[in-house]
Amino acid sequence: MRTLREENFSLLRSYIEQYADERGVSPSIYDIAEGTGIPKTTVSRYLSAMEERGLLRRESRRGLV
Repeated sequence: MRTLREENFSLLRSYIEQYADERGVSPSIYDIAEGTGIPKTTVSRYLSAMEERGLLRRESRRGLV
């Protein structure tokens, strides 16, 4: 398995927070990938790791908390 880079965790977290603040909803994986330039499969892997670390919780497809 590839090593997860800490700077990507920060980038994703910042993007998710900014998106949610501006739009009032959580971004989809597609939105995150488009906004950060990180491939969707990689975004998905990082979101899973962030959930395992307790950095976010997924309530639905677009429900990141």
